[in-house]
Amino acid sequence: SHKDKVHRRWWRAPLPADLVPFSDGMQQPQGDRLLLLRSHAWEPFGYPSAQFARPDALRDESLAMYGFWEGYVFVSPAEGDADGGLVDLSVCLLPDAELSPAVVAELEAVAEQGLGQLR
Repeated sequence: SHKDKVHRRWWRAPLPADLVPFSDGMQQPQGDRLLLLRSHAWEPFGYPSAQFARPDALRDESLAMYGFWEGYVFVSPAEGDADGGLVDLSVCLLPDAELSPAVVAELEAVAEQGLGQLR
């Protein structure tokens, strides 16, 4: 039946050179350092590539999806998205989730100082 057919379309574009090292790839498949935003509203474009693990999510054409892989952004707008959903998109570099040893030591020192005041 026509309900079983998925008409999801994908577009691909190269990332700016300074963001390429932060895209996911074979060496680091789940870095998750980049976010695709709708620039006019500064809101996330849709669901990141982590959703690709759920085949049922890919079949839901009402969901916009994107992924960053080996220096490219892959974008699939939601069905019926105004102007194709591909206008005015921006890539944002997210901060690293890992704290450096120096930052950890600094936080521990501040916490120790705070605990000392409670004693």
